[in-house]
Formats: sequence, C-alpha cells, structure tokens
Amino acid sequence: MKKVTVILAHPFYANSNANKIIVDSLKGLENVEVRHIDELYPDGKIDVEAEQGVLIESDLIVFQFPLFWFNIPASLKNWLDSVFTYGFAFGSTGDKLKGKDFLVSTTIGGPEETYTSGGLSIEALLLHLTAIGGFTGMNNMEMIKTFGMSFVPGNDANFKVQQEAAKKHADKLADVLKK
Repeated sequence: MKKVTVILAHPFYANSNANKIIVDSLKGLENVEVRHIDELYPDGKIDVEAEQGVLIESDLIVFQFPLFWFNIPASLKNWLDSVFTYGFAFGSTGDKLKGKDFLVSTTIGGPEETYTSGGLSIEALLLHLTAIGGFTGMNNMEMIKTFGMSFVPGNDANFKVQQEAAKKHADKLADVLKK
C-alpha cells in the first residue's frame, strides 16, 4: 500500500474552516500521515533530517495549504528551502524524491474569477510547485483546488456553502490518496 505524507502549511489553522474539514477527512485513512509544519516548527527551525526521512519513506507527497497573496504560505516556503536541499532533492546525488508522486491541494479565499482575470489561473500562479516537482524528478499529479473559501462572519448561508465545497474537496483528495 502507498505511504502518503501530507505537508500541511496553515499558520492560522485554529481559525480555519476549509482546511480543518479537509484534514479531518484524512484521519483514519491507512498509511496517511499529516505533518502540520506550523505546529511542528512554530519557531521556523525545521528538523531537516526528520523531514527528509519522512519523505524518503513516502510514495506520495501532498502539499495542503490555503493560498496566501497568490502564493504558498511563508512556512511552506521555509520548509521547502530547508528540506529540498542539494544532494537530497537535486544535484548529482539528489535523487531521493525521484519517482514519487506529488500533489498540490489548495484552498483559495476568493472566487475563481478573481484568479483568472487577465488570462491567469491557479495553475499558472503556482507553476513554481509544478517546476519543483519536475526538477526533483517527482511525478506531478493534477492539482486539487477549491475557490471561495474566505469566511465572512455572520454570513451563515455562505458558511454552509463553503463547508460543502470543502467536503467535496476532501472527498476528492481522499479518493486520490486511497488509490
């Protein structure tokens, strides 16, 4: 059975709605480990050996995060810079991620049209993650994304719509992880 590691980057997880639903849906799935890097490393000092060890044992690596200002959260960037090192993820001996599957799973606050004006797309905005997957020899899987996840206090109807969208996202992710 495939070993899955989910790298969760969400500095405001306690206040999250969508990502909590998604991560909670993964609990109990066999061979799935969720590593919330903001909780593991609140000071930003990454245990590189531990993280690299987990990735070596993984068959599928998932980045789960909310989009922040058209990009990944700073904690995920720090984690990437610390863990995906020369000799591990790239370079003449950096083949430890080669052949692993790589999946980006993201929630986006605004509606889709906010991110597609001017011909943009979420895939284009996050192209650097696809490039990282390719550069390290991983197999890029189709991104899972859900728009409209900004919570507006007092708007219960919108909150219910968001919860349903997050559940659909969670189901789609869980289906991929079970394969």
